Amino acid sequence: MLVFCAVWTVGALYADTSGQEFLKTALMPTYAPFFVGGMGLYLVYRFGHDAFAWGVVAVGFLLGQRYAVQDLVAPKHMDVFHHRTQFAVIAIVALGFAAVAAVTLVPWIARVEWRWLTTAGALTYPFYLVHEHLGWVVIGKAREHTDLSAGVIFAGTVVAMLVLAWLMHRLVERPLAPLLKRVLSRPVGG
Repeated sequence: MLVFCAVWTVGALYADTSGQEFLKTALMPTYAPFFVGGMGLYLVYRFGHDAFAWGVVAVGFLLGQRYAVQDLVAPKHMDVFHHRTQFAVIAIVALGFAAVAAVTLVPWIARVEWRWLTTAGALTYPFYLVHEHLGWVVIGKAREHTDLSAGVIFAGTVVAMLVLAWLMHRLVERPLAPLLKRVLSRPVGG
């Protein structure tokens, strides 16, 4: 896994500077650091505190900061939905990494078993799939057709994306999971 993290990181950095759209799409340079950092935290959790695993986390964190600041800072002079300072972007990324590290590595937090956390965990992937692209469409339409404040539009969009993620989980993932498991469990050639 360490080799995979290193190869993906180097490949993503190359893709970012290559000018080749296929490589950028395949290796996701702006998102790879967050996945790699999460894998590093899993390695720390699974195998203990190791300099290589923590190095993977650190590289993911630092590159994630770089891409987040590059892509998300929106000063007051820009015409955007919501203005964001460099400090705010860095703080949010740092808090995200700290939260994942806490739930992964702090024993009393990792043992928390609230029922709603299972649902929240089940919604993470469908939410990941829909939140950004569809979210921006909803935000754009709401800004175009309503006089609601940015905060209300943002909160409403998050709720709408969570509802959509829940519907995807209930109507697509849950019904198809047993079928997919059977298909993938068959012996090759059987």
